[in-house]
Amino acid sequence: MRRSFNPGKEPSFQKIVISSFVLHLIFIAVTVIPLVHKKKEIKNYYVSLVNPAVIRKAEVSDVNRKITVAEKTVVEKTKKIQPVKDIKEIKKVKMATLSERIKDKKKEQKREREETARKLAKIRSDTKKNAKKETEDVSSEVSNPYEGMGSNDAYLLYVDLIRQRIWSYWKSPKVDVEGLSVIVEIKFTKDWRIDKYIPNEISNNKLYDQSVFKAVLMAQESSKVSPFPPPPSDYEQDALDGIVITFSP
Repeated sequence: MRRSFNPGKEPSFQKIVISSFVLHLIFIAVTVIPLVHKKKEIKNYYVSLVNPAVIRKAEVSDVNRKITVAEKTVVEKTKKIQPVKDIKEIKKVKMATLSERIKDKKKEQKREREETARKLAKIRSDTKKNAKKETEDVSSEVSNPYEGMGSNDAYLLYVDLIRQRIWSYWKSPKVDVEGLSVIVEIKFTKDWRIDKYIPNEISNNKLYDQSVFKAVLMAQESSKVSPFPPPPSDYEQDALDGIVITFSP
């Protein structure tokens, strides 16, 4: 029995070409695209690993540089800060210096007091000598110098006697005293010793003013040994209230 073989209709050439092209495209896509992707991945990975040592070295160098700069800054600032020990030493030196100044000031004040005491002792010594002489002179004077005088003239004479006695202690300073004057109010005790004196007007020449006050002080010391003569009886209370005397060369 004869069999017939008929595979059917043959495919066209055009379809075969298209199918072959599509298959080639698929093959290329499957083969090439993964390779390209893998190449990119390898390249990126390779780039990231090319310079790690260089980068690390640069980073370390930068860090070291910053540390060095920071250390220098700290050192410079530290130099400006004195150690606690040095500060304590400086305080000790300052305290010692202050203590020395205080001691020197006390010594100077002590010397001034001693000098003042020495001058006062000399004044008192000189005053006693002069007082003794004055006592002898007074004893030879008339017992009543105001006898036969009017009350006003007697008072003027009394003021002049007080002035002359005080002025006898005056020593001219080494300055031009012409035209200078000092007005002093003299207060007496009831036994006619100088109790105190009050400057009413000064000349503004320090040396001259001091010379007048020194004369009054010496007369005050003298009056402790030899009292001043009493005033006229009509002016006793006035004299006790204070006598104003002008001292002018």
